[in-house]
Amino acid sequence: MATVDILVNGRRHSLQCEDGQEPRLRRLAAYIDKRISDLSNTQGQIGDVRLLLMASLLVADELSDAYDEIKRLRALLSDGARSGDNEAAQAIERVAERIETLAARLESP
Repeated sequence: MATVDILVNGRRHSLQCEDGQEPRLRRLAAYIDKRISDLSNTQGQIGDVRLLLMASLLVADELSDAYDEIKRLRALLSDGARSGDNEAAQAIERVAERIETLAARLESP
């Protein structure tokens, strides 16, 4: 197991992860730190626990939206096999763009 030091809301944390997962953990921590920083700028320093909770809810909301989009696309693909592939292809393109946007957010420092 590897140990990774991350910085979230100005506080250093040491976390363990599987060997080789260190860059991913750092990238995810940076994403959470950015969300907390954004919240802190709009809400003020309302406490670490509350900021972490709010950031977690924002990320969970993004994930929920992504899951809903996946379900919608699966339904479209199922229906698209019967009604035509053009609409399904356009929907897949929209989702791919959304996933790329989310991935870019996660990867940017």
